[in-house]
Amino acid sequence: MQPLFWILRYATFALAIMTFWSIRASSQTGVLFGTVRDDQTGEELVGANVLIVGTPLGVRTDIEGRFIIKNIPAGRHDVRVSFVGYGAKLIAGVELKAEAQTQLDVRLTPTAVEAEEVVVMAERLLATESALLAERRKAVTVGDGISAEQIKRTPDATSSDALRRVVGVSIMDNKFVFVRGTSERYNLTQLNGVRAATTEPDKRAFAFDMLPANLLENTIIAKTFTPDMSGDVAGGLVQINTMDFPLSTTLTLSLGSGYSTTTTGRTIETYDGSSTDWLGYDRGHRSLPENFPAILASLSQEEKNVAATNLPNLWVKRTKTAPMNPNFMLSYGGSTDLFDNPLGYVAALSYRSSYHRTEVKRADYDDAGLRYDYTGLMSSYAVLWGGVANVSYKAGTHNKFSFKTLYSQAGEDEVVSLAGFNNLTQNDDLLTGFKYVSRSALSAQLSGEHVLEDVGDLAVNWIAAYGRATRCEPDLRRMIYARSREIPNAHYEAQIPFNDSSPESASRFYGNLRDDSRSASVNLALPLFGAKVKFGGSVVELRRDFAARQFVYTMPVYNPYLTRSALDTLFIPSHLGGPDGLQFAEYGDRRNRYNAAQHLYASYVMLDLPFTVGETNWRVVVGARLESSEQVLNSGNLQNEDVRVAYKKVDLLPSLNLTYVITETMNLRLAYSQTVNRPEFRELAPFAFYDFSTQLTTYGNPHVRRALVRNYDLRWESFPNPGEVFSVSYFHKNISDAIEQVVVSTVALAGERTFANAPTASNHGLEIELRKSLGFLGSAFNDVAIMLNYSRIFSKVQVGDRARTLQGQSPYAINAGLYITLPKSGTSINLLYNRFGERITEVATVFTLDVKEQSRDALDVTITQALFQTLELKFAGRDVLAQEQRFMQGNELVRANRRGATYSLGLTLKL
Repeated sequence: MQPLFWILRYATFALAIMTFWSIRASSQTGVLFGTVRDDQTGEELVGANVLIVGTPLGVRTDIEGRFIIKNIPAGRHDVRVSFVGYGAKLIAGVELKAEAQTQLDVRLTPTAVEAEEVVVMAERLLATESALLAERRKAVTVGDGISAEQIKRTPDATSSDALRRVVGVSIMDNKFVFVRGTSERYNLTQLNGVRAATTEPDKRAFAFDMLPANLLENTIIAKTFTPDMSGDVAGGLVQINTMDFPLSTTLTLSLGSGYSTTTTGRTIETYDGSSTDWLGYDRGHRSLPENFPAILASLSQEEKNVAATNLPNLWVKRTKTAPMNPNFMLSYGGSTDLFDNPLGYVAALSYRSSYHRTEVKRADYDDAGLRYDYTGLMSSYAVLWGGVANVSYKAGTHNKFSFKTLYSQAGEDEVVSLAGFNNLTQNDDLLTGFKYVSRSALSAQLSGEHVLEDVGDLAVNWIAAYGRATRCEPDLRRMIYARSREIPNAHYEAQIPFNDSSPESASRFYGNLRDDSRSASVNLALPLFGAKVKFGGSVVELRRDFAARQFVYTMPVYNPYLTRSALDTLFIPSHLGGPDGLQFAEYGDRRNRYNAAQHLYASYVMLDLPFTVGETNWRVVVGARLESSEQVLNSGNLQNEDVRVAYKKVDLLPSLNLTYVITETMNLRLAYSQTVNRPEFRELAPFAFYDFSTQLTTYGNPHVRRALVRNYDLRWESFPNPGEVFSVSYFHKNISDAIEQVVVSTVALAGERTFANAPTASNHGLEIELRKSLGFLGSAFNDVAIMLNYSRIFSKVQVGDRARTLQGQSPYAINAGLYITLPKSGTSINLLYNRFGERITEVATVFTLDVKEQSRDALDVTITQALFQTLELKFAGRDVLAQEQRFMQGNELVRANRRGATYSLGLTLKL
């Protein structure tokens, strides 16, 4: 951690200099900013006038409907907003504080004749959470989300932690998002408007534990489809937006440290890793040597053994005392003028590392009873850091150009030690596993927005983007020692196979994944007689290269001298070769690799039409999207033969979203759409791959077809006050040719799985959400608010003769929050609760029952205290109940993870 110490030291020194500069440059003026929108459609109004009454200060809104007025004398002012064809609005008593930014979002009502000016009082200005709900009220789709303000109230470290608080969303494996009961394969993720690449070799899903939560502006989940969205989505489109630049210069530094009740100060297991592990990647310490043979099959056994001697001996376990878990974030942003036009910028860097000591249980059962039962310890060290750098330039009021980049790096080192009974062999086993995984994600995009006044105010926006995700898993090692219960005083001996047919013990695995995405899109929107016609197209190219190599040490004859060697000396060079020594072989050869590509071409047209029937107001968004997808994959099959897969399909995807505007703050929404779900690269690749964690062999099926999804939605929603919402939703989905993982029933031990199309699947459910201030109970509760959301989901998938729920689908999910703000003392107290229902994590084989993760209660607490105008102290308790994570197979406990609560203390300085 020495390099981190120096980073923090110099960052603090730089912060002190900036503090002095900021105090010296202070003045008694403030900044007013906000957005002007059409009150009926929520569309931004370009060129609206915003004036500070009684002063010469005023501006016109830009291409996003935004405005910023600087150097306004501190105090109360009246603000007048007007636009041709809309009734003007006067907001009285807007309070501007010195050296502060005040947000004022205004909605104007369209009118055929200029109406009398409307005067309102600025009693409550919109905060970030309120702004997000205001966007949702006028959105054309059914959707939910979480803002940066909400994330700040939580102890959430990653975007996956934050998303589990959204109604209808659950998280699997701490990183995959399930929306409305549909697994990660039915959902799509966009980062700043473009498809995100994936670091997962067996999924197309984005791993949400890759993004630090404090780099996000908001995350919105669109739950209904419109033609301007990608059609390869069934559950939801997760739209992640990184932080935007502030309107004035700001500098923020956060420092913190965390304590785990079961880890900090206790002994954990580790080994000699790389010097760059603290940065989340391996510097080559665990990698295959550069001169290591590309193919072992053509070499003699002696040459294979020589190659093995070049591998480092990383089998030595060590112990250490787990320290505190540090974290920090540094961000800087602002705006300036370039050629008399505003240039905005923001840069941020976030870092955190953590040690975890987890007590675990692993067991398995089949129709004959217990197969094995182990208990032990999992020790891990995880690093997550990332940064954003965004620049935006507005050329006049009708043109905007943006360049946004994000980089994230995650690394996790893991040592697993298990001991227990193996009923199949009647042995006592000792299992040891070493695993290191590093992942990175890069996203870069250039975009433009334009309004062409000479072409009927035609709005044009375009994006060109590139993304890359990598995953490196170097030298995953697994070893088993065993002793027979039937032999008195038996020694533990290394379980070294007599051939290369099994990589379960005495094995090493190396895997590398690179996922690239390139895309370009253009969207045009033309106002037409009070409606809007939108059309456009996009091109997306996805490429993936995946390669895995698995090696096995074998022993041609039994040699007790070798088998009784300790793990740290078992694989030394002198034990390799000879008639009774260890032999080295490669398992799987070229079957464990593939390269693939997908080309997706799309075009669409849609109509956004507000209309009136009698005295009722309606809005309809209707259209269709045409998508042509071609997937190509090159791999090998079980016979070690070259295989090429080519799959092409053209789909027409209709969409209808109808909104009945009951009142200004209440909507009734109806939606229908048809979307698709295409096979993932891994599901098409026919090679066999042995998974060390599940002990199962999985191979793809080149005959898997794309699934067709029909979506039906109904939502009633009310927004009584800014920041408040009450909504009730019902949804139903019918899936034809649903893609599911299935068991190969011809295999005696049911240890192989592949993918196939189930004839039908369906899911439906109910969502209820409430965010409400408790001020109606009396003035004592004016600063108290609650959040409640509940989802109830039912699903059914038919696989062969068996019907079951969708894998990973929770029958219910509950979130609750209590938010208390004490303005006079600058104190904020937040309590957050989460619970999900029992869900299938592993589908049953022919001889077993489903493995189901059990419900558990999670309670988090944060207390924030403002110490001075620019300093804030935050205490957070994460998972304070620390309930055990339990997995049941019928009535038997097969897996359990016990990890303690985590408490952290952080200090944030904002200038």
